[in-house]
Amino acid sequence: MSVLEGMACGKAIISSTVGAIPEVVKPENGILIEAGDVNALADALVRCATELEMATSMGKQNFKNSGRI
Repeated sequence: MSVLEGMACGKAIISSTVGAIPEVVKPENGILIEAGDVNALADALVRCATELEMATSMGKQNFKNSGRI
């Protein structure tokens, strides 16, 4: 549920590949990592914090796809 809430708020998503999450989080709107991979999580967080254009683009894609505009 929190993934969908983040998407509706126009945020880039970082999540693990569990359940149905890979069905909604794609490379154009977020970063998927394997569950338990702490290094991949750290890398994804650093990417979103340093590649602001990428994170902004992901957020805009999520907001657009949430049906709020």
